[in-house]
Order: sequence, then C-alpha cells, then structure tokens
Amino acid sequence: TEEPLNLTQHTELAIGTDGDTVLNRTITTADDAAYRFGGITGTLTVNCALSGNHDLVVDNQTYSSGTLVLNGATGLTGKVEVMGYNENLTAERAGDICVKLGHNNMLINTQHTTVSNGGVLDLNGTNQTIRNLSIGETGALTDSLGNSTLSLSGENNSLHANQATVEVGEQAVWRVSDLSLSDSVLKLGNGNLNGSLQVTGGTSTVQTSGTTSLATLQTSANSVLNLTTEAASIATLQTETGSVLNLTTDTLTLYGTDYSTGAAGRFILKADRLNMSNGDGTSIGGTLELAQDTTLYSDGSKNNMTRSISTLSLANGATATLDSPSWNTIWNIGELTGDGNLLWKANTNHSTPSRLVLGGDNGSFAGKITVERTGGANRSRAWQTYLELGHENAAANAEVTLNGQNDISMVALALNTDTTRMKGLSGNAYAAVYAGAAVADPALINTAPLSTHNTTLLLEGEESYILGRRADAAENLPMIDKYLD
Repeated sequence: TEEPLNLTQHTELAIGTDGDTVLNRTITTADDAAYRFGGITGTLTVNCALSGNHDLVVDNQTYSSGTLVLNGATGLTGKVEVMGYNENLTAERAGDICVKLGHNNMLINTQHTTVSNGGVLDLNGTNQTIRNLSIGETGALTDSLGNSTLSLSGENNSLHANQATVEVGEQAVWRVSDLSLSDSVLKLGNGNLNGSLQVTGGTSTVQTSGTTSLATLQTSANSVLNLTTEAASIATLQTETGSVLNLTTDTLTLYGTDYSTGAAGRFILKADRLNMSNGDGTSIGGTLELAQDTTLYSDGSKNNMTRSISTLSLANGATATLDSPSWNTIWNIGELTGDGNLLWKANTNHSTPSRLVLGGDNGSFAGKITVERTGGANRSRAWQTYLELGHENAAANAEVTLNGQNDISMVALALNTDTTRMKGLSGNAYAAVYAGAAVADPALINTAPLSTHNTTLLLEGEESYILGRRADAAENLPMIDKYLD
C-alpha cells in the first residue's frame, strides 16, 4: 500500500520485520519524535524519505541477524543511534543490527552519530560526510563494497571509538582529522591518517597501507597502541607513563622538537629510518626501543643541533646507525640498554666537530659501540669527532671501536670521569684517548680543554691504564692502537 504510515500517536513504536520487507510508505511521526526501527531479523529496505528535526534510533533489542537498508532521501537534523541492543540488557539477550546507507551524504545534516552495542554502520560504497561520529562498545563501522569516501565534519571533526571495530576497503578514501581510541581496531585500507590520534585506554590497533601525518599522537597511562603504516610523520608525541607505542613503518619523520614519554613508557619502533631533522633540537623522552636495524638521521641543512634520547634500547642484536652530515651535531643518549650495536657514522663531509655523549649508567648494555669517521675529504676542513663517556659504567660491558680517517680527521675518546670501565677497546692509528670533556667549539684535539684530573681506564681482563689530561700537542696524545700494544 502507498498509504502513509502515521506514527504520531505511537512515538515509542519501532518498525521491524521478520523476513525481507520493502517499505515504500511515507512515515509520519510527531514533532521532535524519533524515527525508530528495531526487531529486524531479515532485511528491511526503507525507500521513503526520512527528514526533519527528528532523531533516527535503530535498536534491534534482542533480535539478531538484521539489516536495515536506507535508500530514501534523508534530511534529518537530529541525532543518529545504531545499536543491536539497549545497554540495559544482559549480554545473553544481546541482538545485533547492520544499517546500510543507500546513497551519498545521507547523514550530512545530523548532529551526532553513535554506533554501539552490536550495531554496524555500513558505508556500502557511498560517499559520506558525518558530523561527530562515535563508535561505542562492540560497535563497528564498515564498508562492504570497499570504495567509499568517509569525511567527518562538525565542531569536533572527530571519530571516537571505544571497544569498536572500524574497517574500510582498500579503495576507500578516509578523510578523518581526529581520532580518539580505546580498545578498538581500525583497518583503514589505503586510507591516509591525518590530524591527531589519542588513545585513552586499553589496547588499540590501527592498520593502513597509506601514510600517517599526525600533528599530535598521545597515549594515556597504561594504554597500548599498535600502529602500522607505510610512512609516518609526527609533530608532537606524548606517551604517558606505563603506555606502549608499537609503530611499524618504512620511515618515521619527527618534525617537531619535543617527544615526551613517561618514565615507564615504551616507544617500540620497527622502521628502516627515523628522521630527526627538523627544529633546533629533537628530544625523545622515555624509552625508544628499536625492533630492527634502524638509521637515525639528521640532515645537513640543520647545524649546531642536539639530538637527545633519554633511553635507547637495542634488543635482539638490533643496530642503531647514527647518521648526520650536519655541522656540530651532538647525539646525547642518557641510557643505553640491550645487546645490539650502536654505530655512529660521524660528521660526514663537514668540518665542525660533532659528539656522541653517553652520560648514563649503561651497565646493562652488552653490545658494541662503534664510531667511524667518514668525512674529511678536504683535509683543511676536517676536524675531530668525539665519543664522550660521562659515567663510570657508560660502556662497562660494551666493546668500543674507534676508527679515524687520517691524522686530521680523527676520532677522540674523551673520558670525563675519574674511573672508566670497558669490556674492550680498539681503534686504528687515527683514534686517540684522553682524560677530559669533548671539545665544544670547532677545534683540533690539541686545543681541547685541559682536564683537572687523571682518569683510570679499567679494561676487562687487562691491567688498568692511567690517562693524564689532554697534552699540549696532538702528537703527544695516547693513540689507542699504540697504548694498547
């Protein structure tokens, strides 16, 4: 029948079906009342328009395996709720429902859309702009045809997902500026992730074959985020105490200056390359744990900068390669842990001295530390590179190797402690060792500041060595390959 369905006196009545039904009749409801659907066990296809200052409430109550297809035009300006069951019901009585959107921008004028409690919103191959989208507990957002475009609008321009699943197809376009997650899974196909990402609790997983560019990435205390993306760039990283960030990507670019993690927070990175090139200095707080061989790179356009890492963990034999052609780059690592390799390709092709400073108690690090002087083709512009140890146990259980390039492009080991312990020390004819701090200004080793004390060097299984303060001439410095003989 084409006769209108008048529900103005039945504002709590939901329309449902047992089986497959097509509804062509116009639905009339009271002013400010909601359009209600529920009790659907088959497929209910609604071809009539839903419009006006009304909410859309889909609550399948205790029924399961239902699908609501909205094919009619919508001009709704209220709120949208999609749920399989009311949260007051017990889990044993929980239903589920899938709402399929039949054409583009059906919810563009609504105020807020919430999908929860067994509800599924299927973009169904359409292009949708949705205001303030929330995916609640056991809710899901899908794209069954895999070629939708999702854009968010409104004041918050955000997607909130709590114990939810969001999955779009490989050909879908994802235009979401801000994400807030808790115990949720997002599979974005080739979609690009932009804006901000906040994890408020639990364990969440985000997977995309596209790129990720975030102004802010924030994980709250004791939360876990597993993020997999083709390439990633982050301006501000705030990882609170007890949280874990697992990031798998080809290249991560940090284009801000301060990356703060809590004292017990972990940033686990599985990437070929970590770019730390922007800003006057980049600082990573907490623990940066490398899950594979990774190059930490600072480009040559940024000079006189300090790159600081509170704790660098090199587990399972991972190698961290520090690579920077910039002038006077300082790598400052507070604590070094694990059994991997720390390789510094020092000061490529530039003249001002650079430093690697290990200032913490690294007694738990049982790997290798290698400094290779790779620059200095122009002998008149080739200066020194320094490895400075600022703690007695900075390299206590490590094998240290220093290789200079020539008698001008040298590597110097600066022992800025009364006593220094090492498992092993080796170097070529262009590596020197002395007591004192590294040079802070452009200079050759023989103009390094005088130390006020001697340093006792204790090598495992060998006699101790007493090193005096830096001599007045470079040729009087103890060369590593000579004094160990």
